[in-house]
Amino acid sequence: MYLMKRGLILIAFFLVVSVLLISFVSAGWFSDNWNKITGKVASGSQNNITGIYCHDSDGGDDSYVKGSVLVVYKSWFGLITNNYTFTDSCYSTLVKVNNTYVPQKGLVEYYCDNTNLKSKQYICTCVDGACVAPCTDSDGGKNYYVKGGVNKGASWFEDRCEPDGLLKEYYCQSPTEEGFERYACPKGCFYGECLNVTVRQLGEKAYYKEYLNVDGKIVQVSQITNNIVGFDTDQVTFTDASGNIYPISITKEGEGTVPIGGIAYVVKYYGNSTQPPGTRYVIVTKLAQNPNDGCGLLSSNATAKVIELQNLVSNYTNYTNPYANRSVGFVVLKEGEKIYTNDYAVIPSYPYVIKIIRIINNSNIRLPNTVTWQNIFNGDVATVSDTVYGNGELLTGGSKYTFVVYASPPTNPSDSRSITLDFPQTTGTIKMTFYCQGFVK
Repeated sequence: MYLMKRGLILIAFFLVVSVLLISFVSAGWFSDNWNKITGKVASGSQNNITGIYCHDSDGGDDSYVKGSVLVVYKSWFGLITNNYTFTDSCYSTLVKVNNTYVPQKGLVEYYCDNTNLKSKQYICTCVDGACVAPCTDSDGGKNYYVKGGVNKGASWFEDRCEPDGLLKEYYCQSPTEEGFERYACPKGCFYGECLNVTVRQLGEKAYYKEYLNVDGKIVQVSQITNNIVGFDTDQVTFTDASGNIYPISITKEGEGTVPIGGIAYVVKYYGNSTQPPGTRYVIVTKLAQNPNDGCGLLSSNATAKVIELQNLVSNYTNYTNPYANRSVGFVVLKEGEKIYTNDYAVIPSYPYVIKIIRIINNSNIRLPNTVTWQNIFNGDVATVSDTVYGNGELLTGGSKYTFVVYASPPTNPSDSRSITLDFPQTTGTIKMTFYCQGFVK
């Protein structure tokens, strides 16, 4: 009986030793199965479980998104099938640095490698099972004149021009948080940055590669092609801040029309095949929908200027004697009406508002009368002369305006002299008017 018990004990002993040997030989079998049972990861360790099925809710090794991994595996020599869910979690531990223990915090990230479970640690600011993504700004902050963007984890926020013309400038308002500002660029927004170059206005010369303000919408003259073959038309192309392209075919008369923002504009082309592209230019103006009504042709700057001038005049005169010794002129809103010295005239091309500075009636019939006028936006002054018939031409914004001088006899006071303008945009008895909303007739 004693020998039988002793034999059973020896057999049990050898069985236990055999199991332990197999366990140690089988590459971490004990720790592997312990982790399968507990689901816990000690600081500095990794879970590597050989499974037969694995699914990660956050799509993989993504430290910025909290996820869970479901792994199905076999244990106890493949006799038992188990499944367990491992959830990304924050950890806090002590690590030894130069013989001193210092705190370390981060993330334990679980993910699938085919059907197997893997895990790794990230040292980061961890909140609720995910690293807080750092914020980096490619243009260094609020840099309105450089297109950039903000990178935060897997997200990219790019500076852009909004439909209303404002710049949406992204920046980092903290090391882990992005923000943005809507900024009004002084010269306009184009392709995600403020322009720091000359921006032409409607009615001004716009050369190849220059920018043009089309009633608040910035476009670039991206192409001016002069075709040598007589049967081909010249081509002009505009590109806006969103990359939209506006191609125009120029007629033999040197003009074309283009719709921008739902409004039709006239494009006049100046250049020929012998000129390099940089010397060719266009002049863009609005296309009048009604020949009598010029309001639709005015730029927003011109409209605001007319209202400003009319308010100024109303503060200095009561209109009882409008043409006697006035230092502040009136704003003439109708084609063909008399324009006196110091008066402002509204015209349908750039600069849209001009001021008559001086009208000289030469007593010598061999000398022409002269009219001096000013561009009120840039201050440029020009003097033009009439012919022996009392008329002449005033050229601006690509248009020729015929003027007639009323200044005889020469002995009349200077403030009694006047001119009238005839617009090339109208014909016959049609007279263009600018009785726009906000203007005083």
